[in-house]
Amino acid sequence: GARAVLLRLEHLFELGESRNGSRPLSVDLTTLFSAFTITSVQEMALGGDIPLHSVSRLLWNTATGTPKPRPLARLDPRRVTLEPMQIRTFLASVRYEGLGEGLGGP
Repeated sequence: GARAVLLRLEHLFELGESRNGSRPLSVDLTTLFSAFTITSVQEMALGGDIPLHSVSRLLWNTATGTPKPRPLARLDPRRVTLEPMQIRTFLASVRYEGLGEGLGGP
């Protein structure tokens, strides 16, 4: 049957902390694991319980006006980018590759 895995990725460096480590980092989710193949992926809110597209952010009125909400970019699991100090959460549907019953497989 279908299996799901919750993935949480975190960029550990702060902006300006390291010449190389503080740059945006891109990860290919489709090649990250050998025990299973990711068949689909959906970005979730940090807690992993709500799809990110369903989250309603508060918009604050400021002296310069109310900011417009930014639309979510289309998710490409072959290139997920993390900015410094950013944490992103994903719910991935997976197919296990040759694992036995007791090891989390089918």
